[in-house]
Amino acid sequence: MSPVSWRIDRDQLETSKVFQMNPYEGVLDPNSTSSVRVTFNPHEPIEYVAKIPLYLDDEKEKPYLIIEFRGEGADAKIYFDRREIILPPVPLNTETKATF
Repeated sequence: MSPVSWRIDRDQLETSKVFQMNPYEGVLDPNSTSSVRVTFNPHEPIEYVAKIPLYLDDEKEKPYLIIEFRGEGADAKIYFDRREIILPPVPLNTETKATF
């Protein structure tokens, strides 16, 4: 058995900019594993689906398989444990740094 090189078609990811994968290519030795990180950055509270082709050994025409990334964005919410909260005013259109 010999190592297998793999890569994904990054054009699909770069078009939507919702899913990111790192690394997007590599070499896999026999009887070994490889970890990748997929990041989901939704723009709206909707369902997102991306079908990403995975190619092996420099194949350019036919993908070995299609990886489906799926995620659902959500509206940002904040909850307080009190009935009334008074927040200080924040100037608009200025760059501020929040510290917690």
